Formats: sequence, C-alpha cells, structure tokens
Amino acid sequence: MRAFERAFRRTDLPVAYTEGYNPRIRLAFASPLPVGVTGDREAAVVLLSGTATPQDVCNGLNSVLPSGFEILNAEAMGTSTAGSVLAEYDRAEYVMAVRGPHEAAQAGAEALMGAETLPVTREKDRRIIAFDARPFLHAASAEAGSVRITVEVRQNGGVRPSELGALLEARAPECRVAAIVRARLFGSGSAPSGVAPEQDETEDDQI
Repeated sequence: MRAFERAFRRTDLPVAYTEGYNPRIRLAFASPLPVGVTGDREAAVVLLSGTATPQDVCNGLNSVLPSGFEILNAEAMGTSTAGSVLAEYDRAEYVMAVRGPHEAAQAGAEALMGAETLPVTREKDRRIIAFDARPFLHAASAEAGSVRITVEVRQNGGVRPSELGALLEARAPECRVAAIVRARLFGSGSAPSGVAPEQDETEDDQI
C-alpha cells in the first residue's frame, strides 16, 4: 500500500485525497495480501481529482514503482463506486509450491475437494474461533511441484492461505508447503456461500 502511495506522489497524476488532518490518497485494494504471501495480479481502485487516461496511469506508475511492482492494466470505473468494483473480486487463486511426491500432492488436493467439512480454528484476542473452510473451497488441483487452490474471499473475512496450506499438509503428510503466491483475484458473479469467520484486523485501506 505505502509503495503505491509513494509512487502516486512521485507522478503528475491528479489523484484525489481524503479530507482531515492526515490526507491520504483515495486508493483501495480488493483484498489485503496476508503476511508472507506474494501477489501476481492484484486489483485496486484509485480515485482521481482530474482527467487521466488508463494508459496515463499505467505509464506514470510504472515509471516510478520500485523493482518487483508493475501495473499490468488499468481501466476507467465509469459511474461505479470503488466499493462496488472491489466487491466483484470474490475469488482468489493461490499457487502453493509443494515439496514432496506429486502423487501425494494430487491425493491431498483430491482429499480437500472430497471432504464434507474442513474444520479450522484460529486464535484472536485470546479467543478460539472455529469455522468450516469447506464452503469457501471451489477448486484444488496438483501441478508439477505445486497445488493450485481457488477459494472464496469476502470483505468480512475468509480462510487464510496459511490455513489452506495446513489443511493440505494434513491430507498429504509427505508434502510440505514451501511458498504461497496469490496468482490472481477474479469475480465469479455468484452469491456468497458458507459462514465467514470474524474479520481479521488489518490496516484500513478502504475509501
């Protein structure tokens, strides 16, 4: 988030700011990346106070962003609100680098999809939160050296990538998850399913 805020300030793009004693660029991401997870195709919305083309935004940011960051595409929102645009991104596809036999990883992915329930517990504020991750799981398949998992994401919380990795390892004891990349966020157009755990406390990036 801060890398993009700094980049916008280094450009001539007419970005809009919040009001108050500590104005911030009106920039919001669809879903915060968990600690230790990298993203290949993230989605964000920035509000402008003037006129700029999508290509202006791409060129301007890519000229000042640090190594490892790149704007792949930009498009105008039209009359849509930032919240409504970001809410459309309700699926996340994770690629987990797996150490272990491919057959074991494949069996683990199949076990995830075949499970009736996937109980998860997490601790928050000295309380134990329990929920079923199975309704959030939409796809799981093994590839060469990795397992690709698609889950539902929501503004009010969901299953964490680390929890997905633990669920996979429990069903594939010969395998270990070495790294997790969020390959993309996308919209399904489907209604939410399952009951979300309590929302994680993250920095307020919403507009």
